Amino acid sequence: MNFTTKTNVTYTGAKGRLALLDFHVPDPWNKQVLIFMHGFMGFKDWGCWNLMQEFFSKAGYGFCKFNVTHNGTTLENRTSFVDIKAFSENTYSNELDDLNAVIDWVNLETKGEAEISIIGHSRGGGIALIAANHQNVSRVITLAAISDIEARFPDEEQLAFWKEKRLLFVHNGRTNQKLPMKYLQYIDFMENKARLTIEDHCRKLTKPLLILHGSDDTNVLPENAHNIAKWSENSAIILNGASHTFGASHPWNSLELPRHLNQVCEEIVHFTTH
Repeated sequence: MNFTTKTNVTYTGAKGRLALLDFHVPDPWNKQVLIFMHGFMGFKDWGCWNLMQEFFSKAGYGFCKFNVTHNGTTLENRTSFVDIKAFSENTYSNELDDLNAVIDWVNLETKGEAEISIIGHSRGGGIALIAANHQNVSRVITLAAISDIEARFPDEEQLAFWKEKRLLFVHNGRTNQKLPMKYLQYIDFMENKARLTIEDHCRKLTKPLLILHGSDDTNVLPENAHNIAKWSENSAIILNGASHTFGASHPWNSLELPRHLNQVCEEIVHFTTH
């Protein structure tokens, strides 16, 4: 295939909605492509994900990162949550459909030549585990991944409030926005629970899995990594002192990766070459 760089091109994801992705294949290329999926209230240009792409490109990997279709960004506003309606209507099923669509996009773009690994951060890590059985996926890598979607929903009292009001607001500490989530997110999960139960997918997983988590992650506790490891009969790598984002933040003004995220990238290279 021709070596390529495509930035902010569109793909068609959940509900036929368009979203943006970046795709780069370096020269020389090792025939591998890493697809990276961001987490909740994330986006492809957050923090130093661009530096992570550069790291892997220099190591010979193709790399694709994308926005999920209902994260609140738009084709014109790549880093701001301006489409509140789309954000409110997001579901885990939507995000799974998005990831599957991007896997298909990369496979088509590389004419089936690429060995594809999927990398998911936080909520995206849980989605990556669910998508692991995709026929074009060779390996799965989780970064601070959730292990149980149902456990992420509110407690019984708040769930009843959500059901009554049909709307719940989540605070984004970075932007200071109160972003709405419709109750349909919970309905969608319950209706698709068999499809969206991470434990079941872990127990059936036959592909190589790398589990990375920070010891100081207060957003998604390290016990999530231990759960994933136990269910999939793997070992988790817990990075001592690492946070939920492995030292990254937004905006990221340094030209270098934070130490723990650099360590994550090195672990991924080792995993995909051995």
